[in-house]
Amino acid sequence: MKLSVILLFAPVIAMLVAADDEPAVFTVEQVFATIVDTPPFMVEVTETRIWTQSPSIAPTTTTVAPLPSLDSAYNDL
Repeated sequence: MKLSVILLFAPVIAMLVAADDEPAVFTVEQVFATIVDTPPFMVEVTETRIWTQSPSIAPTTTTVAPLPSLDSAYNDL
């Protein structure tokens, strides 16, 4: 009797413990003040980081550094 109950619930437990097919994706936005050489001399810069949760320990490649969004001259770099 106990064996049949165990065999009945084993597939259910295995399905609950099974790993997700798609790993979790996280997005964070960081807003910080930075100093520039044109008025108003201090602007807010937004940096967005997106990463995927995985068991890998390999370092990721970096993206382009954030640019001040106040002056369009900085966006042409």
